Amino acid sequence: MVREFGDAPEVVDLTEIEIPGPGEGQVLVEMLASAINPSDLITISGAYRSRVALPFLPGFEGVGVVRSIGPGVTDLAVGTRVLPIGTAGSWSSHKLSESRWCFPVSDSLSEEQAATMYVNPLTAWLMLHDSASIDPGMTVIVDAAGSEIGRMLLALLNRAGVEPVAIVRSASSANGIEGFATKAVLVSSAPRFEEELDRACPDRPDLVLDSVGGELGSVLRSRIAPGGRFIHYGLLSGEPLTPLPTGSAPDHRFEFFRLRDWVHRVEPTEIQAGLDRVGGLIAEGVIETRVDSTHALGRIDEALARHGDPGRNGKVLLRA
Repeated sequence: MVREFGDAPEVVDLTEIEIPGPGEGQVLVEMLASAINPSDLITISGAYRSRVALPFLPGFEGVGVVRSIGPGVTDLAVGTRVLPIGTAGSWSSHKLSESRWCFPVSDSLSEEQAATMYVNPLTAWLMLHDSASIDPGMTVIVDAAGSEIGRMLLALLNRAGVEPVAIVRSASSANGIEGFATKAVLVSSAPRFEEELDRACPDRPDLVLDSVGGELGSVLRSRIAPGGRFIHYGLLSGEPLTPLPTGSAPDHRFEFFRLRDWVHRVEPTEIQAGLDRVGGLIAEGVIETRVDSTHALGRIDEALARHGDPGRNGKVLLRA
């Protein structure tokens, strides 16, 4: 439970509340496994306080099993394994959800795969197959390439015949992307990073996928080719992009991508189709989410500490 905005380890408290019964159109989902994502921590910090009312139950991603259904629910049955999305509340033993926001998950996926198939995989898929048109001859830059979603973007770009320029935070982060085909791997903290960037992209990038923002995102945006696209989908630096100098990077398309906006805009059938598509890619081994560790919900303090550990190698999961 979050009763005040702030740093997650300081403001997330373990709380017992009565499990409510489902009302009209609702189902009660017993959560099997839930993920800790940067978007959870950003929300807890108060970045979106205009649309988040205190107190609230955090957690946007997880998988569970329908344990009871309310009146009027005809599309789900007790025992169905689902992703209950659309609202927070996954960091809990049970989540009360509207049935229309619960999407069945294929039995071909493990609990760990199912618990992490929504936020990163669907975002990566949609950015490359809904927001942008990918051509094998394109020059593409992916920053935070060693992150879980960065690795997914590399895999999907390789599958489309593109060898992107991958940017990582440190030399050690490059170890996690050794298996991908890349045009270059650049370290953003290197002293001559911008010179190396210009050598790697002499014709300027056609597409930049930025989850960092701040100084790095601004540098990448200033290099975009005329007619190119800059898709900004995260703020790992915690700093906003700075305005471009007049006359730099003219005639490019700048876009924000927020998964939340997409899921609230499209029909449920389209969401299910997207989840089925990424679920198939996960089952085939095209994309994967590394899991660093799993913690009991009652040890949320340990889970949050591990998430903040620089040595973490993958997602941190919670189990009730």
